[in-house]
Amino acid sequence: MRTPAIMLALSASPAFGDAIASWLWTVTTQDGDSIVEPRETATVTLSLLMQADDERVDEAIAFAIFDTLGGPGAELGHILGWEVLEDLDGLTGDLTTTDGVSLYETNAGQLKTLGTGPFTSANPVDVLTFEWAPHEYAHFDVNYATISDIEGQQIVVVWEGENWDVVTAVDYPVTEAAISFAVVPAPPAALALLLATAITRRRSR
Repeated sequence: MRTPAIMLALSASPAFGDAIASWLWTVTTQDGDSIVEPRETATVTLSLLMQADDERVDEAIAFAIFDTLGGPGAELGHILGWEVLEDLDGLTGDLTTTDGVSLYETNAGQLKTLGTGPFTSANPVDVLTFEWAPHEYAHFDVNYATISDIEGQQIVVVWEGENWDVVTAVDYPVTEAAISFAVVPAPPAALALLLATAITRRRSR
């Protein structure tokens, strides 16, 4: 049985011209950078940027279904948790599942009907965040990638309108995210200090 949101997505109009959506991503750790050092985890945030082919049109997310798949290095750690942001799981509930490394079937969307619940017109809009922790701290890179899929099509559905009172649901092709971040066994500053100390000792001999 399909949800009303999925029925909405399937009845959307195809995009024309150069309209496109793109998954953007950021990675942060506890000290504010994107390198996972001892006792740190990585928090990955996925955002959706929507670009119509008409500059007079505003865009907002209508519906997306996507996986966030672990690539090389992701299996050397595990996902601690995740959250669908901006109340975008309000239509279906959080349907995301995980095998500990990847996230599957994340549903994110919103209806545009006056007076029926929250609506965000943010663009780009934050959609999903998840936290990943390594099994051990060593030198390696971690890779993830998004795969968007609505009824076998690599699309998301976008609300378009010159004002938010009258909008149209339109299919946008998607540029997927290729996420990458590094894990290290010690902070870079500590490694540099150890190297400098070793060089100084060698010279003193």
